[in-house]
Amino acid sequence: MGENSGAGLVGHFSVLISTLNVETLVKAHQDDIPSLESEDEAQFAYEVFAHQCDLQRKQSSSNNNLVLPALAKSYMKEMVFVGFLAFLRTVAVVAAPILLYAFVRYSAHEEHNLYEGLLLVGILIIFKIGESLSQRHWYFGARRFGTRMRSALTSAGYRKLLKLSSSSRRKHSTGEIVNYIAVDAYRLGEFPWWFHTTWTAPLQLAFAISVLFGTVG
Repeated sequence: MGENSGAGLVGHFSVLISTLNVETLVKAHQDDIPSLESEDEAQFAYEVFAHQCDLQRKQSSSNNNLVLPALAKSYMKEMVFVGFLAFLRTVAVVAAPILLYAFVRYSAHEEHNLYEGLLLVGILIIFKIGESLSQRHWYFGARRFGTRMRSALTSAGYRKLLKLSSSSRRKHSTGEIVNYIAVDAYRLGEFPWWFHTTWTAPLQLAFAISVLFGTVG
């Protein structure tokens, strides 16, 4: 038994190694790599962010704290759309126990109505499809424009670094500048996903408690 299992493992690994060797022989060409959309490129993200910064600078008397208003103006539509998807996913998740309760009541009936059962199944399918699509588009949308924010801030940080005077370079060390570009830009890029996760969690909890009190009493 042990010899057979050992031989099987050796066979699996030999096939895996041969497959990897074949893959390494195939050279990747430039055409094999899918190109980004123009709106997902770092240059486009920086141009949008810089344009909003210029508008904020003209509208505001002070030049302090222009980053957050510029980011809000640049990505407000995406933020609202992703928030709407997060809300749809929360509603679909909360609707699952209600549909389960409806199925239990339907099965408890002595006489079953075929059309009522088909209606419940159709509603369940619609809600599960809506939950799956909204969750996936929520995650993808949040990560997508979060990456745009990160690209815009990183580009702006590098461009600002090239324009710093010698006196400004004395005030901000190289480690601080790298921290601004690498760490802070990354955290702001992760902000959209965590923001919508933060407010949907208590909302889902409130909906669940309401459903519990409505069904159990």
